[in-house]
Amino acid sequence: MSRERIAIALLMIGLLLGAVWWYFDAEFEDRLIVRPVSAQLNTERYFLAARWLEQQGTVTRNQNRIDQLEGLGFGQQLLAHSPLDQYEDLALDALTEWVFAGGALVVMAPRQLGGSMTNHPLNPDGLTSRWQTASPRENCIADKEDPGDDHAEGHRSPSGNGVPHRANPDSDCPRSTVEPDTLELYDGKVIDLWNVRHLEGTPSAAVYTWRNQQGEALLAHYAVGDGRVTLLADSGWFSNAQLIHPGHVQLLEALLAIDHSALVLLEQRRESGSLLGWLWRLAPWLWLLLLAWTALWLWSRLPRLGTVMDLPDDNARQMREQLLATARFDWRHRKGQALIKALHEEGRQRLQRRYPDWNRLDSAQQLQRLSLLLPEFEKADLARWLIPPRQPDPDQFIDYVRLHQTVMHLL
Repeated sequence: MSRERIAIALLMIGLLLGAVWWYFDAEFEDRLIVRPVSAQLNTERYFLAARWLEQQGTVTRNQNRIDQLEGLGFGQQLLAHSPLDQYEDLALDALTEWVFAGGALVVMAPRQLGGSMTNHPLNPDGLTSRWQTASPRENCIADKEDPGDDHAEGHRSPSGNGVPHRANPDSDCPRSTVEPDTLELYDGKVIDLWNVRHLEGTPSAAVYTWRNQQGEALLAHYAVGDGRVTLLADSGWFSNAQLIHPGHVQLLEALLAIDHSALVLLEQRRESGSLLGWLWRLAPWLWLLLLAWTALWLWSRLPRLGTVMDLPDDNARQMREQLLATARFDWRHRKGQALIKALHEEGRQRLQRRYPDWNRLDSAQQLQRLSLLLPEFEKADLARWLIPPRQPDPDQFIDYVRLHQTVMHLL
């Protein structure tokens, strides 16, 4: 056996022994990687709530376009996605009209008043959603976080168990307790609710108010028009990350039991309406005027035929009248020079074929030979035909064309 083969065999044996030692001596760490079964868990905020409601026999439907709430009647409940102050004026008008028509709205209270939220009918007592403990600093990072953009998920613990917490440990923001809030429902049932917010204000006009063990209002229910409005301290209680807690499921069940809704509408994500739809809702008369103006413009551009007129006689259709009309038109636009030149050249070529020596004759000889050929014409007319006028007026032009047609017919 050669040295090269011995070296290769020893190398293979060494690699095999090293692999066996690594397998039996190495430390392994088992990690469970959880992947969502459906991508809707990442795109629809109330996906788990919809699945749970369907299992309970409740009909659900995604309603991501607030401007399409028109026409919906009683017995329907909408679980909104964002705080009330994050909706545009048109969306707020659509929500108000829908609630007054008998809809039941469940929405997070506005984080701040002012603007369109001042004395708004959907918030009769002017409640706001605040952190449970006031921040000692105005620049507290947690107070600046946007609770409307999946705010509940933004406060999950690093372990992923859905327990709310403050995300910035170095700030002066108050930390919420790891113990859940105790909330007593209308029927006396007590549930545990993981919560970091409360309703600030006095819900004096509320039909009922649910408070935690500290006496802070977490939910206020109002009768508005023919419908109902339920203001929540935090709509993230029913998000996918928070609905794993039994207390949150019991709260959702209690809200549905109050309104007895046959259809639950879920705003899974914010979707703004189209520009054309917004313009139609804002100024429908503008579209009607634009449509009328377009119709008038098209009508003005289309050819319109008048009444049928009878011709006085058939003379206008004769060749003579058509020839005169062509001559007058040519003279008006080009003064007849091109037509006279063409007619003169046509006559010269006709005489050249009849008399091969025609081009060698002078003007007097040509006139003499032509007068012998056409004795019925005066020599003056033949001379005018042989030498056409340079600057003819309309009458001379027409006479020359008529004379040319007669001479060419005889030739």
